[in-house]
Amino acid sequence: MEPRDADTNESAMADLMRSSGATEDKLHYGKKDNQGKPHDVVEVGHPFVAKMERNAVKFNQLYRVFKQTEGESAMNLWRFGGQSNLSRTKEVRRVKREIAKLSKPNLKGD
Repeated sequence: MEPRDADTNESAMADLMRSSGATEDKLHYGKKDNQGKPHDVVEVGHPFVAKMERNAVKFNQLYRVFKQTEGESAMNLWRFGGQSNLSRTKEVRRVKREIAKLSKPNLKGD
C-alpha cells in the first residue's frame, strides 16, 4: 500500500505499519511497479487491505494498492475500491435482456 497524496503522508505510513503489524522488513522504499516507476510501499496481507477498503471513505484515507505474485519482482496496481466487472452484474444482464425484448419486431398480426 502507498499513500496517494500529501495529506496521507509519512506519519500515516507509520500508523499504517503499526496498525497492520508490519515490521521494518515489510517497508519497501523505491519498489518498482510493472511500468518501472518507484513507490514507497508497506507490505500487508489481504485481510488488512479489505479492512482499509471498508474504512477508506469513513476516514478519507487515500491509498494505492499494489499486488504482487510471490516470486515476481514487479508490482501491479490493484483496482482498489470495490470496482467490479460491470458487464457481469445481475442488473446489467437484466437491462440487456429488457433492451433485447424491446428491439425485437412484433411478429404478431395486427
